Amino acid sequence: MKRRGRHPNHLLHTYVAPAILGSLAWWAGGPVALQVAVIWVSHIGFDRFLGFSLKHPSGFTRTHLGVLEGRP
Repeated sequence: MKRRGRHPNHLLHTYVAPAILGSLAWWAGGPVALQVAVIWVSHIGFDRFLGFSLKHPSGFTRTHLGVLEGRP
C-alpha cells in the first residue's frame, strides 16, 4: 500500500465512523444507513480477523497485529 493511501485506510477502518453512522441511522430511522453501518463494521472485523488493516509505514506486511506471515 502506498504511503498516501495509509491514512484514509486507517480512517475508514476504525469503528468510530460506522458507530456514528449507525447511531444517527437508528435515531433518524434510516434503515439503509443502518445496514451500511452494520456491513461496514462487519468489513472491519473481517479485515482484522484476516490480519489486514492499520498498516505501519514500514510496509504492507506489518500491521497493528504484527507481521503477516507468508507475504513477500
